[in-house]
Amino acid sequence: SPTLVGTEATIADELLQQAKELEAAGAAGLILELVPEDLAQSISKETNFPVIGIGAGRFTDGQVQVWHDLVGLSPKTYRHAVRLAEIGNQSQVAIKTYLQRVADRQIP
Repeated sequence: SPTLVGTEATIADELLQQAKELEAAGAAGLILELVPEDLAQSISKETNFPVIGIGAGRFTDGQVQVWHDLVGLSPKTYRHAVRLAEIGNQSQVAIKTYLQRVADRQIP
């Protein structure tokens, strides 16, 4: 299971400093994956470029939601991913049915 990065104060301070340095160097934005929500919020507030979160809480400028996670194409789930459907299970049933019908010569 993935763990949060930046839960220790020294690491959090380092990540914030690195974000500021990236911005000063001309970076157009930053993606934060699995950092604590309060750290992501601090980085977002203390920089001027867009900060996009992947499991980084509610206070970034945008969020990544992976389509496969959203619709359930993969059996693996993540605590930070929104799951709205279980299309993976339905897809497997449809594919098995199709293969059986081809084998039975019901479908050319």
